[in-house]
Amino acid sequence: MTKKTRIKLSIFIAYLLVSIIIFIFRPRGSDIIKDTAPHFLFYFITSAILNGMFNRYSISKHLLIFSALMLFGVSIELLQCLRAGSWASFSVHDVTNNFKGLIAFSILWGFLSITQAIAELILSKIKDQDK
Repeated sequence: MTKKTRIKLSIFIAYLLVSIIIFIFRPRGSDIIKDTAPHFLFYFITSAILNGMFNRYSISKHLLIFSALMLFGVSIELLQCLRAGSWASFSVHDVTNNFKGLIAFSILWGFLSITQAIAELILSKIKDQDK
């Protein structure tokens, strides 16, 4: 593993630890409406960060990141309801918003990947014509 990759992983692990603390120990009384945006945005942004750091245009890596983040989201929900004295419980609503954030980023990622592939194809055709 290169030094650059270790630094990326360290930064991302720190980001995840802070996120886990925030999601598990969120303030009491946060209602479902206020909770929608943070779940959606966290998973959208986290998917963007991971894909930006470790994946440019590989569909298999994108699906791996997508799956790992969904598993992470479900795990966080389970941890909330297992925490001693917790007021939180497993919320299908939260998992749904996590999924929506991942889907929204996946649509954007797909569009950008297709755009990049088209641009590369056009550039290669232009270079071939110049020869």
